[in-house]
Formats: sequence, structure tokens, C-alpha cells
Amino acid sequence: MPARAAWWPPAERVLLALWVGAVWAIGFIAAPAAFAVLDDRRLAGELASHLFATTARMGLAAAALILAGALWRDGRRALARRRIRLVLLMAGLVAVGHFGLAPVMEGLRAGGLEPGSAEAVRFGRLHGIASALHVATAVLGLWALVVEESGK
Repeated sequence: MPARAAWWPPAERVLLALWVGAVWAIGFIAAPAAFAVLDDRRLAGELASHLFATTARMGLAAAALILAGALWRDGRRALARRRIRLVLLMAGLVAVGHFGLAPVMEGLRAGGLEPGSAEAVRFGRLHGIASALHVATAVLGLWALVVEESGK
């Protein structure tokens, strides 16, 4: 490894740890707390939506930095690393949720959700998919943090 890049592996782990920590903290602590504390479910949903969007942007930025640093340090060989593949998969899941599902869910929420309506049912399904993507991202993030890179 060139001396100029010796600092990169710890920096990569810090970026990844910050991202994964945010995913866990927002998804499993802050968002549920908003619904537990706020009497207004709509307000709690707006807060959670904002937190998830902020975490998604942060995660995509972290993924871009991790990928750019790995490519700078290792060139195309970086793409063979298990951690980099996991980071790319996580970024893909985040992108689907943030750019694909979230705008549709926001549109449904803005139109008003009457309990039992077709829109509420659709919102519920999309919310379930978004939640599954979030859990998958969180688990993949833990895996990426603990994976040993010994040549892989």
C-alpha cells in the first residue's frame, strides 16, 4: 500500500461507522420515539420522513466518499473488496428508498390518508417495503463494519 494512502482504511471505517450508526439511531431509536412522544401522528411522520431523508443523503455521500477513496487507493481492485460491494449494495437500497419510494409516499401523505382508503393501503405497502430496505441496509452495514478485508 502506498504511504500516501495509509490513512485511508481507518478513514473508510469511520465514514462507514458514522453512516451505519445513523441508520440504526434514526430507524430504531429516533423515528419510533417520535411516534411514541408526539400525539400528532402526522407530525411524527413528517419528522421521521425528514430524519430518514437526511440520513439517506448522508449515507449516499458517505458511500460516494468511501468508493472514491477506495478507487483512489486500490484502483479497480477496490471493486473486488467485500466491504466495497456491501457499501455499493447499501447505497443502492438507500437510493431506491430515497428516490423511488419516498417521493411516492410523500405524495400520498400530502393528498391525505383516510384510514382504509386505497391511498392508505398503498402507503402502508410502500412503508413496509421502505422499512424492509432500511432494515436490510442496517444489517448490511453491520456486516460491512465487521468484515475482514484480508485480501477480499
